[in-house]
Amino acid sequence: MPLRPTPQIARIYLLVAALMLALPGLCSLYSRYEGKVMVALPLADADPYFARTLVYIGQHDGWGTIGIILNRPLSAEHFAMLEENAPPGFDWRFGGPVDYQNTRYVLVPDDAAPQSPEGRQPYKFMALQDYTRTYPEAWSAMQADPEKRRNFIIFAGYSGWRSWQLENEIRIGGWAMTDFAPEMLNMEGGSAEVWGKVLKGIIEKRPPKAGRI
Repeated sequence: MPLRPTPQIARIYLLVAALMLALPGLCSLYSRYEGKVMVALPLADADPYFARTLVYIGQHDGWGTIGIILNRPLSAEHFAMLEENAPPGFDWRFGGPVDYQNTRYVLVPDDAAPQSPEGRQPYKFMALQDYTRTYPEAWSAMQADPEKRRNFIIFAGYSGWRSWQLENEIRIGGWAMTDFAPEMLNMEGGSAEVWGKVLKGIIEKRPPKAGRI
C-alpha cells in the first residue's frame, strides 16, 4: 500500500531535501585548522612520512584536509623523479607523498592581508601555477636571480586526509596544533632541529598530562 503524502511527511521530505542541499556548503565552511601547523608527536614516529614533521594545513573543511610538510628537504632521488619541467635552483621540499611527481605548492607572504594581533604577516597557500599567474613579475625576476631562486621554497606533492580522519588522529594523540611562524621554514639547523624547537615551545606552554600533549 503506497504511503499517503500527509502534511507531516511532506515537511520531513522538505527538511531532508534542505539538509542535503546545504551539506556541501556546510562542509566547505568548516575550516577549524586551516592556516595552522600540525606538529608530529611520538605516536607518529612509526609513519616514515610524518615522523618529526611540521605540516602546514592549507585547506581544511568537511570534505577533508590538504597540507604540506614544511621541514623535509626533497631528496636528490625524489627530485630526479619529478617531471622534466621542474625548475632547478629552488629550495625544493617534500610536501607529502600524494602526487609529488606532478603537484607543486608554495607558501608565500600575503601582502594584501592585515597583520595578526601579534604583528605577524599572514602567509598564503597556493598552487605554484597559480602563483606564477598571480605574480608574473616576481616569478620572472626569480628566473634571472639565482639568489632569489635559492630562497624560494617549492613543495613537491602534498599530504591528504579524508573527511574527519585528521580530527581522529589529533584525538588519539598523533598531532599537536600550533600557529604558523615563518621561522618554521628555516632549515639551517636541519629538519629535526626545526621540529624539536616547535615541539619544545608547545610543551613549555602546555605541559603534557598523562604522557600526552
